[in-house]
Amino acid sequence: MAIGRAMDRVPAPAGAPVALPPRAGSPASPHRTALPGVAPLLLLALLALLAGGCTPRLFKAAPPPSETLGPTVDSVVVEPFALAKDVKLNTADVAMFREQLETELKTKQGIRIFPQPPTTLPNTAVLAASLTRYQVREQTADSFLLRTIDVTLEVKARLGNEQTPSITLRRTVSYQKLYPGSQGVAALEFDLHNAAKELALMVTEALVPGETSGLTLVRAVDRSGGGDWSLPSLNKAIDYATRRRDSDALRMWSLVLFNPETPDSPGEFRVSERTLAWLRDRAVDEEVLAKLAPLVKVKPLELVPFRGRVRQALGGESALASQVLQLSDTHADHVHLNLYAAHLDLYRIYLRDKRYDVAAYHLSRAYAHYPRPELLEAWIKLQTDRELLSNVVKPPNLFWLYLRIPPPRTALVTTGAFDRAVLPPQAFEETLEPQAPVPPPQRVELPPPAVVPPPRPPSGIAPTPRPRAR
Repeated sequence: MAIGRAMDRVPAPAGAPVALPPRAGSPASPHRTALPGVAPLLLLALLALLAGGCTPRLFKAAPPPSETLGPTVDSVVVEPFALAKDVKLNTADVAMFREQLETELKTKQGIRIFPQPPTTLPNTAVLAASLTRYQVREQTADSFLLRTIDVTLEVKARLGNEQTPSITLRRTVSYQKLYPGSQGVAALEFDLHNAAKELALMVTEALVPGETSGLTLVRAVDRSGGGDWSLPSLNKAIDYATRRRDSDALRMWSLVLFNPETPDSPGEFRVSERTLAWLRDRAVDEEVLAKLAPLVKVKPLELVPFRGRVRQALGGESALASQVLQLSDTHADHVHLNLYAAHLDLYRIYLRDKRYDVAAYHLSRAYAHYPRPELLEAWIKLQTDRELLSNVVKPPNLFWLYLRIPPPRTALVTTGAFDRAVLPPQAFEETLEPQAPVPPPQRVELPPPAVVPPPRPPSGIAPTPRPRAR
């Protein structure tokens, strides 16, 4: 399910007047329940889950029958790919897309690939695939180049002796690779090969879904104080996901991204674990952070007494004091916690479905809202596996370059006000207008895939230009 493209209307950060949307069940709400008592029961169930200390888990929903081959199919024929009339791609590369799909299908247990249908029974599926979109854009800004490859594949499957397809699915990949100015730009063929592989992975996962034992979902919980500031939409998303209702869960997570405002009143301040994580990410000395750490245990205060506590902890006037004050607004902190949780949960659901382009996007935004080292390590590993990291720029520094590019088309979001508060200045304007296409690549022989060693966990984030805290 696509997340609605409405983030450009996210309300301003704490302090600005905000018109909150109607609560679920109110006369203006389209989700009002028709069964009395159902909403209270659901709320009680959620409260019981929290009281019991249970960790919510995400499980894979049953795929729609119109998009999956089902357990009966064990033999697959992939016909030569067709091209939509406005898609320009040479014959060799079209064949490469087909080969990638066959390769990924072979990895599924019990599936065999045949050149011709071995039976006319429902155990044989004949796939007719068409590339309906192929676009390459190359944009330059500052000292780097961004290459984006957008490809859409439509697959129709006939089972047994069916005359018309009973299965249809469409998937799109948006493969974005940055080339710093000190690095040579690779031939388009290499990036196209990687984009084709990712597209084949997500199509295969849709046709022959894998099993998952459950992935941990997170709420907007203050790690130091233990307070749960999760928005109702976030709690509903998690509840839907644990009950295998993916489309409803994605809709609720999109509401969190659209309106992350929490109901608590602004005007209180407190140093939280997120405040310290942000300062540590900005390379603030550990000795200074140790002075601020005791304030984590202090309850929220109004601005004047809190400012006194900060000055006392820092040993008097300090250039850092203003930044600490800005980062300690409890209302803004709770908003960023909800955005962090929603992005991290979305990362996990898209990673499960092999939609790596969208997963990487949401993981990077989760880190931007709450810079926890394990999130950066996970992003580095994912982008290394996707062959998107440079050999000349350290991965933690390259991460901040990737935060400056527009979201992939497949994410279907635009950057909101609270996102802009934690992101560096954007290098390109977000736009859906088509760009002049890059000519199709010349076919070259690909070298054997390189064996990439797992990245070493970064010892810390090197000081690099960062967005000014707001």
